Amino acid sequence: MKWEMLPESRILSGSILIGQQVKMWSAFGPREPGLHRNSLQSSIEKKTEPFVLVRFYCKYCTTFLVSIYVQYSTRGRPLVSNFVLSQILIGIAICSDILSFQFKERKKIVACLIVSAIFISGHFMLLEHWTAAFLGLLAAARFTTCLFTSSKRMMGCFIFITFVISTFSFEGLLTVLGCAATVFTTVASFSKKDKLLRQLMLVGTMIWITHNYLAGSPGAVLMEALFISSNLVGYFRYYISPKKLVLHP
Repeated sequence: MKWEMLPESRILSGSILIGQQVKMWSAFGPREPGLHRNSLQSSIEKKTEPFVLVRFYCKYCTTFLVSIYVQYSTRGRPLVSNFVLSQILIGIAICSDILSFQFKERKKIVACLIVSAIFISGHFMLLEHWTAAFLGLLAAARFTTCLFTSSKRMMGCFIFITFVISTFSFEGLLTVLGCAATVFTTVASFSKKDKLLRQLMLVGTMIWITHNYLAGSPGAVLMEALFISSNLVGYFRYYISPKKLVLHP
């Protein structure tokens, strides 16, 4: 895809956008030296609710990428190719996944996974793999739904939508792999048993690794490898190691 040089009006509007985002983030700090500590703490707590955190995180990262393009794109040529930009997005998704491991509260964990799914979707859009891109957005919606219900009907709805997306954006083997992986992870997301959840996520993640390798995204392969490693470590700790201790006291 060819990029055209930005006219001055668009550069100015981009600068205004960046300025607005800076003002938005300055709201986290006190504007007056005498601001009461409790009111400031309450304000910060309100702004760090899970879904508000997702919104601020997405806006900040988007603004960062826009500012890079506005400042450094010259002579009608972009600073980075679509591939490099896609790997930057997947890098942000990896950071969000790693951050999710540090939280104990389920809502904050899911909020990080929603952010990750959105950036993964954007990464696939840049690579023009539209089935995976739409399935990434569907995953974000699924994570949100799982916060409120584990209904099998909702699970069935998401699986049906997965097949619809795959049908209308069919691109061969990649679509088949993405659809199969999404079905496994969807069933896992609505599973109430942790052991079954981990087993299904393991299968789904292995399929995604194959998909991402064929899609030509090393960053996405690394992300799924890190996720599967974490899953295996947790599975060993909770379901294999205790059995060994019982057999060999």
